[in-house]
Order: sequence, then C-alpha cells, then structure tokens
Amino acid sequence: MASIQDLPVELIALVFFHLHSRFGRRALNDTLHNEGRFPNNVALVCRLWCNIMLRFPEYWGRFAIDLSSKEPLLLEAFACRKDLPFKVLIYYSLDITSPPALNRVESLENEQDKVKAVTEALLPHLHRCKSLEYEVAYSSSLPDLPYILQYASDLECLKLTYLLDNPITLHRDWSSYEDKYPPRWPILKNLSLNATIFMHLALDFSDWFHDLFDNAKEDGMHLTISRYEFLGKESHGDSPRYTVFQLFEEIASLDQTLTGLSFHELTVVPRPIEHSTPSSDSDRSELQLEYLTCENVSREFLFALFSHFIINVDQEAVFKASSFPMNIRLRDSHELVLEALPRNARAQHIFQSWTGNSLVVRGCDGFNDTFLECLFELGVNAEDCAAPRMQYIEIEDCTNFTFAALKLLIEKRQASAREFGYHGYFNKIESLGVTGKAPHLTNEERRWFEENIDEVAFDFEEALI
Repeated sequence: MASIQDLPVELIALVFFHLHSRFGRRALNDTLHNEGRFPNNVALVCRLWCNIMLRFPEYWGRFAIDLSSKEPLLLEAFACRKDLPFKVLIYYSLDITSPPALNRVESLENEQDKVKAVTEALLPHLHRCKSLEYEVAYSSSLPDLPYILQYASDLECLKLTYLLDNPITLHRDWSSYEDKYPPRWPILKNLSLNATIFMHLALDFSDWFHDLFDNAKEDGMHLTISRYEFLGKESHGDSPRYTVFQLFEEIASLDQTLTGLSFHELTVVPRPIEHSTPSSDSDRSELQLEYLTCENVSREFLFALFSHFIINVDQEAVFKASSFPMNIRLRDSHELVLEALPRNARAQHIFQSWTGNSLVVRGCDGFNDTFLECLFELGVNAEDCAAPRMQYIEIEDCTNFTFAALKLLIEKRQASAREFGYHGYFNKIESLGVTGKAPHLTNEERRWFEENIDEVAFDFEEALI
C-alpha cells in the first residue's frame, strides 16, 4: 500500500507550502509558547519532511524550543533562515512553577547542556535575531547578559528568566566582558529579567546598564523585573541581598526611557510599617508610564513602591493576584485591570485616587458585593467620589457578586452623574459587559440594566452555587 512518503518530494513540498500559506503567517504573529505549531509540527514528523522544510527559509521565522521535549532540537534550522530575521523562545511547555511539575524538569546538568547547545548554534546568527527569550529552571543555565549583548545588534525583545537560583551563580563574574563593549547596542523595546540579573547589571556593570537603556530612549522600553525577595532595610555585613531601595533608585534613573514597567513575584522583608505616615509628594520621585503591571507581588512591595514613587499611567494599569496597601495612588490610567484578586484585596484603597474611565475585572474571588460598595462611596463634592470618571465596566468570570448589588451601584452612580455631571467631572456608566461565568440574573434585572445603560452585553454561563 502506497504511503505519503512515496510521493515526489516536489509534491510534498507543495503541500507544505499550502500549510505555510494557511497557518505559517498566523503562527508568526502568535505566541511562541506553542512548540507544536507550524513549522515544528511538520519538521519533527520524520527526517525526510525535516529536510524538505529546511529548504524554505521563509518557514522559519519563529523557533520555539521546548526543553521538556524529547524530540531533536532542529538547531540546523537557524542557518536555513539565511539573511532573514527571526524570533527564538527556549522554554518548558509544562508549567514548572507548580511543585509536581518541577519534579519533572530536566536535571541541572541536562538543562545546561541543552541550553548551551541552543545558544552556541544560535550565536553565528544572533545578529539577525529580533526576539530572544530564555525561560529556564536554573539560573546557571542562562548565558551571560553581556555575552548576548555583544552579538545581538538587532535585538528588540530580550528575556532572561529562571525559576531557581543556583547559589554559585547569584553573583556571576562578568569581569571578562568589561573591555568588550558591543560594537553596536541593540535598541530594545522589551527587556525582561529576573531581579537578580537586573540588579547585578545596574550595580556591578553600570556603564553597560546606562548605555543599554540610553540607547532605547527614543522609542522607549517596557521593562519587566521578576522573582525576588528584597530587603526592606539596608543590609549589613557581607549580605548579598539587594534592598528594595536600591531597586527603586535604579528605576528612577530610567524615567526618561521606560514606557512600561512590570513587576512579577516580588516581595519585601521585613515587612514595612504600613500604617506609618505616608510619604509626601515632595519626598517621592515621579514616574510617567504608558503601562504598569503588578502580578503576584506582595502588599508590602506595593506599599514600598508607592511610598517611593508618584506613578502616572496613561494607558493601562494591571494588578493581578495582589492586594492593595493603604498608600496606593494611581492617577489617570485610561484602563484599570484587576485580575485574580483575593478576597482581602482592599480594593477601596485604589479607587480613592483612580480617575480612569474603563474598569476590567477578571476571575476575582474578591469581586463581591463588598467590593462594589467601594464604588458606592460618594462625597459631598465630585472630587471626593470613588472613581469619578469611570464609564465602562467589564466583568469576566466573577461569581461572588450579585446583580442586585451591581444594580444598586449603577443606580447611585447614574444619580451622581446627574448631580455632578454638569461640572464635567463625574461620568455616568455608559457600558456594561458580563462574560464567562456569573451569578444568576433575573429577567427583571436584565431589563433594568438595558433600560438604564447605553450599551449592555450579557454573554455568560450562570455559575452553579
């Protein structure tokens, strides 16, 4: 019986061209976190198909190299891309942040060998790389940041992150690079580093640090800092730990460069005294950003952050799996996104200062009737009201609130808009959307929302109580 392998190579290549036309361009714009998509899913079938695929450089605009896969690494594909730009992701397809999965990651030695093989194969082509992301388990598996910067002259996105610190690599020796400045600095638009790497670069390699960020000033950079427990006070003796004040000092020096700032999995010890007198505006530095994201950061970290900075966000502020300190002040920010907030999120603190107009709430256990009461708060003057400019509300996969409480919120805010609206300060709610899963909605409540809000979209599955 004939098989597909018996077809002429030219005909098989024509089939692959059709796949590229249908799926390849979509894959180029898709997240790299799916190693099974085109072209990898085709090239890994057999050696014949791989050899055919390697004849076509236009197929290889993205390389997603899964460290948990037992398949060959296809490192020869870097060369087949010829003079065209490309993106690279080295990662684990399984979630290595959960303890059971962490037991299934590669051993330290195996991961180091795999990552080293990828990096060495990539090096001759690194000058054509636009995006390079390492997401590994062990810090010692990562290449040195100065090593990458010497060769990646066209890089726009760089990510060097790890899950576990190897004690021997907490302070890597970069002294051999001191006299090896990159011939041409990349203009990075996105830089994502573990906090240890960021602080090492800033404090111990400061010339490189400032040159790297100065080169991005014209277009701006989004900086992501992740996974560290900072000290909340000055360290003494030979402690290698960084303080949160050192972090903020370096961030303040980048004010003219940063367009976006993201913090992931950061905390502070010992805990600062949250009920101390908040810093006055004159004591704080100012940060002007387009985007701010705080994900799984401790309330103590946020307290220290907003004690040190006045933060103005033009476009979007995202808070995920975090709770708010009493001193949080978020000015402007067109859109405020709250995701996976706990029940003790203390949302009232953020609404006291937020003046944006679009609120998005996703998957929050803490989004309940008490949360909605934070938005009931109405002062004698419009300036004293919570979230006075809010016009749009989007609720997704939230099941702990009631539509009765949401209706009461809308009633009060629409009435306040009529009272204060002529000042041009307090807005009425113009749009409401509820999607995903939500509590029971009666027909009477549905009609009321549709009659009292300009745009209403209810497209949700009723949650089982």
